[in-house]
Amino acid sequence: VWGIDASPEMLSQSRKRNSNAIDSGRLTLIEGSTASLAAIAPVDIIFANHVLYFWHQPADELTRLHGFLVGSGIPALAYQLRQNMPSMPQRQFPRAGHILYESDEDVAALLRSTGFTNISHMVKGSPEAPEGRVTFATA
Repeated sequence: VWGIDASPEMLSQSRKRNSNAIDSGRLTLIEGSTASLAAIAPVDIIFANHVLYFWHQPADELTRLHGFLVGSGIPALAYQLRQNMPSMPQRQFPRAGHILYESDEDVAALLRSTGFTNISHMVKGSPEAPEGRVTFATA
């Protein structure tokens, strides 16, 4: 399993929360771009936590990830839809060239366009005020 986080602070938090899985060799967390994964590929699962917005060419990034997964590998994309984000990111992210997603179907369409199938979504919290979302697919 490999995970990529958007910032060194998030990576540090992930390391603390997942120290048992890291220590046992079940999880590797790497800071960097999707290209950083080449060193440990192929992998079974890639968990990308709140980085989808920052990929200016998301189809290119997902295509790259697809190539790093084993045949039945799973990408897990954690994100928040635009309307559920705090107002500051809703305003500032697009100004900085970041992509916000309006619906889970937008994310699913992106995954399908890069060869992923069997797409499913999970919502953490209530649908009216979700704490976050995760979309899974298969390579």
